[in-house]
Amino acid sequence: MNRWTWVRVAVVAFSFVAALFQGSDSASVSSSDWGTLIASLVLTPIALLIVIGIQRLNSRSAPVWRYPRWSINPFTMKEPLQFFHLAGYVFLAGGVGYLIRSTLNHMPMTLETLLWITTGIGVLIGIQLCVIAFRSKMERGERQRV
Repeated sequence: MNRWTWVRVAVVAFSFVAALFQGSDSASVSSSDWGTLIASLVLTPIALLIVIGIQRLNSRSAPVWRYPRWSINPFTMKEPLQFFHLAGYVFLAGGVGYLIRSTLNHMPMTLETLLWITTGIGVLIGIQLCVIAFRSKMERGERQRV
């Protein structure tokens, strides 16, 4: 594993551990409903398509983007898919951490906890859609799994 793989794993692990050990806030009131979760799954990929579409037109972006991989610097401004690839897994790891914490502490499951997971899934779906929509900008050769 190279340096960037370690960085990505550390960031995702930090998200998981932070969510797992975050103190409970019993005073919080759930303001989300199931519509919010569905909107997260639908609107996150659409928003990502718009943001990445704008970056596709940015003259400062790389002429060719690489498919998202754990071994590539996620903080490069020239390849926005790398950052959002990491962000999707950070949301998923945080959501799983919250789910485990809620289960172990016998806390009621809130929709905010599930919102982390649906947002992560939405981001990863959005990345797949971006790879398809902007395939002319993607590297040539065998398509990598995202």
